[in-house]
Amino acid sequence: MILVAARIKLRAGMLPTFRSVIQEETKILEKYGMKLLGSYAVEVGPLNEVLDLWEAPDYDSLRAAGADPDLVRADAKLANAIEWEKLEILTKLEI
Repeated sequence: MILVAARIKLRAGMLPTFRSVIQEETKILEKYGMKLLGSYAVEVGPLNEVLDLWEAPDYDSLRAAGADPDLVRADAKLANAIEWEKLEILTKLEI
């Protein structure tokens, strides 16, 4: 299991569009064993930023999902809504 953190800077007023598309994308990604653990808006800090935290079974599922034509079409709906996106793959620390 791996975690993927997506930090996204939205253009002003685009949160409703983002929420709609992320719901669509969640259904697509579930086919690959991925699960949205949470989608969070920054309350204190930079405006119009969100953080999505995803769980994926493995790297193969990420590659397969990224090539899904339905996901590519859904992502295209966000092209004008997003200023930038930063993806990070996280691993659990043994503490």
